Amino acid sequence: MVATPFRPVSGPYTASGVLAELARLWDQAKATGTLVNQAQLARKSGVPRTTLSDWATGKALPRDAPQVAQAGTVLAQWAGQADVPLPVWERLLEADQSARAPGEPGLGRPVAGLDPFVLEVHRPVAADGGAGELPLLPPYVRRAHDEDLAEVAARAAGGRSGMAVLVGGSSTGKTRACWEAVHQLPAGWRLWHPFDPARPEAALADLIRVGPRTVVWLNETQLYLDTPGDTGERVAAALRTLLTDPARVPVLILGTLWPGHWDTLTRSRDTRPQACAVLAGTDIPVPAAFTGPALEDLQRAAGGDTRLAAAAGAPDGQVTQYLAGVPELMARYRNAPPTARALIHAAMDARRLGHSLGLPHALLEAAAPAYLTDTEWNGAGEDWLEQALAWTAAPCKGVAGPLTRIRPRPAAGPPEAGPPEATGGPVYRLADYLDQHGRRHRSDTFPPDGFWSAARHCFPADQATLADAARARGLYRHAAQLFKNATAHGDSNAATRLVDLMRSLHPGDHRAARLAAAGVSLVDPGAVAVLLDSLREAGAGEQAGALAARAAAGVSLDNPGAVAVLLDSLREAGEEEQVRVLVPRLPAAGMFDLFQQAAGRQFRFGYEPDASPAASWGWEDLY
Repeated sequence: MVATPFRPVSGPYTASGVLAELARLWDQAKATGTLVNQAQLARKSGVPRTTLSDWATGKALPRDAPQVAQAGTVLAQWAGQADVPLPVWERLLEADQSARAPGEPGLGRPVAGLDPFVLEVHRPVAADGGAGELPLLPPYVRRAHDEDLAEVAARAAGGRSGMAVLVGGSSTGKTRACWEAVHQLPAGWRLWHPFDPARPEAALADLIRVGPRTVVWLNETQLYLDTPGDTGERVAAALRTLLTDPARVPVLILGTLWPGHWDTLTRSRDTRPQACAVLAGTDIPVPAAFTGPALEDLQRAAGGDTRLAAAAGAPDGQVTQYLAGVPELMARYRNAPPTARALIHAAMDARRLGHSLGLPHALLEAAAPAYLTDTEWNGAGEDWLEQALAWTAAPCKGVAGPLTRIRPRPAAGPPEAGPPEATGGPVYRLADYLDQHGRRHRSDTFPPDGFWSAARHCFPADQATLADAARARGLYRHAAQLFKNATAHGDSNAATRLVDLMRSLHPGDHRAARLAAAGVSLVDPGAVAVLLDSLREAGAGEQAGALAARAAAGVSLDNPGAVAVLLDSLREAGEEEQVRVLVPRLPAAGMFDLFQQAAGRQFRFGYEPDASPAASWGWEDLY
């Protein structure tokens, strides 16, 4: 073979000479059907394979003088070594084959000792403790699709080439299932993962070299088959040739696809005939969740592996998503922009201090700025909240993002009453793992002052809970304000805690007592009884009397035991008249249960448990 000469002009070799030689080699390869192995020239010259291909096919002109010189030097060396009428690329392939030991497979590495993470098996969530003692991957729990995959692998082990493509959503365990199947193959099998410098090009370049007893690992199969131009179709055709070549039996091709990608590749035989043909009958569906026996097997397999034990509690049985998505979730949290991180920290603090699952939009909006420095706040745009919420809502490999909106289900009846600040907007949920992380790693972090001020946007019960947290930290002003807000919305438990707090701070100041007596809900007789006791102990006799009158006339009678507690408190407060008002309201059917409950409180009523309830209470005097 006589190569086109390279004449130095402005550098070692002209660009036109390099182009001429590359084009001639490509044309000769097409005419003779020989392999164009661009990887050889790319490795020796340091010029990317895609760049060489673009030069050879006229898609781009070489403009980088050092690259031209490097490629030209290697081509000139090869041309000078030409001693047989073969294309350079085919001669290089023969040299590669002759350099291998007799019987050595052409591609891949032995299955034993492979790194699962190099093959794109998701890294699992890190263990809280003892991580160094745990294996790389948690114990594997087989499901129905593993049995189907095992059949394909068994046929390959028995000498029959085959292909299996696991089809399922993100992080449903497809790649891990392939990893487990590979390890069921006999000794002597190798695995080849074409990915360098780009997946379809790597596959095209070297599929012809795949030998018997080789697993071709096509994780994210769409990256090989769904490509611009005809590259994907050429890969599919090469895979079909490999599967039907008797000289290379057996081989096992393993792939993974999302359902949408499967649909794209198989729905049109007109545009993708080769992809449709090679994929036909290879799909093995992978469910999104563990259910039934698989979930029971998971519970048993968790054993001492803290990662699997944590994943077993994942919502809706999404175990694999939890294992794979949490590391991504933590990475996103660690690298969050300031405004998104501020939202997450506000949500973490609210949850660890006792807030319920649903975090009001107004709470997050008001609290997040308190977590930003002046520089960060000044650098935030006018739409900082929308941008931050969009960032935190993006899913992480199949699991929910750091902070996601809770979509309400259609209401069966009218919504429960709540404060305008909380009922007027959406609510959000902090990802479970970040919730746990916040409880562990922010337990000694003092929330900023703005967080407590923002808590007024919560529902009454949550305000009362956060008020308890503020009181425990010595923030009495914030605690009193939150207790007051909750009391104003009828929370009798918050009212009791407000009265007790103000009695300890300002004895004799009965403003809190007046608010409590006048506005608390009468739904829970037991809570009303506790509040009545607190008012009496605070010396707020007038307010205790007002509450007693309200309770006697309007307290709920649904819980006889709680009503018995209230009657007890009324008698101890000396409110005999209110007892006479309340008792006639009791339904006759509930009287026996009521006195049964009251009979257990003989230490306050002064009678033995087996005494007649009517005699003990002065039955005839209560009507």
